[in-house]
Amino acid sequence: GPGHCPGSAGPGQMANSVFGGHRVTHSHPFRNVDKLVAGDEIIFAMPNGTFTYRMTKQQIVSPNDTWIVNPTEAATLTLFACHPPGSAAKRIVIRGEFVGKS
Repeated sequence: GPGHCPGSAGPGQMANSVFGGHRVTHSHPFRNVDKLVAGDEIIFAMPNGTFTYRMTKQQIVSPNDTWIVNPTEAATLTLFACHPPGSAAKRIVIRGEFVGKS
């Protein structure tokens, strides 16, 4: 499944909550991450509550663009995976803003 980047915020916390996942191997949890569009909800069901983010942006970056994991001032979500599927040439990055906890 997706892996939480050590040192990044947990879901719902102020800062950047970062998760990486595979698109074609290891159960390919992010296979269709490129289908997300601005406004889509990304929901984390955790033992301490359900945390909802709204997708704000998709971008393709270089594998060297490690700035995607940098802390943020707001509660932000970053999902990333190799791109295109089956290649490690680039990374697809999905950003989201925290909507709330229920």
